[in-house]
Amino acid sequence: ALLLGGAFWLLRRKTATPATPYEAEAAPVPVPLAPTRPISRPDPVPLPLAAAAPHISLALEAHHLSRSLVYVTLAYRLTVSNAGSAPHGALHIAGDLASAHASQSREAQLNPAASELEHRHAIAGLAPGESVTLSGEMRLPVSAILPIRQGAAQLFVPLARFSILGADGIAITRVFVIGQPADQPGGALRPFRIDAMPGVFRELAFREIATPA
Repeated sequence: ALLLGGAFWLLRRKTATPATPYEAEAAPVPVPLAPTRPISRPDPVPLPLAAAAPHISLALEAHHLSRSLVYVTLAYRLTVSNAGSAPHGALHIAGDLASAHASQSREAQLNPAASELEHRHAIAGLAPGESVTLSGEMRLPVSAILPIRQGAAQLFVPLARFSILGADGIAITRVFVIGQPADQPGGALRPFRIDAMPGVFRELAFREIATPA
């Protein structure tokens, strides 16, 4: 099934073949003035980075999404943890806020080069069992949003993208789709109407999307 009539593969529902646990679900969107249907399910559980850093984890908290005349801004919190028995060296975290759209390739959306992302945080190192919490904001110009059109409605599916680089060889990309909470427990998230967006959305949910190997 394809999301929003155009078919955005990032947000498809589960099929008979088991989907990756981080993949967002898809759902059609009703007529423009009705509440939008879900696009994914929140997943608040911290997830392991990858085999390259088996003991490092990153957990995202999406606080609120706001829109001014010029920017859409996501306020977030990241918790980076070392669950291993060995220390890790310095970590640098870059990130951006992007607009999911079927006109862009999977590679471009889910595997951006670290050099394309803005440097946001630095961690001197993590001892075994240590966690560090980082807060910040990411902005996307309204003019850069690629709207998904559904009748007269223009829908926006934000992607929060993070790249983690370490002095000890860690190089990981994490991508989360951001949406409004599901209408019912276990349901999928709902996209935002960028053409009728209020000043601030304070209730957000998210789901991680598996990035290309």
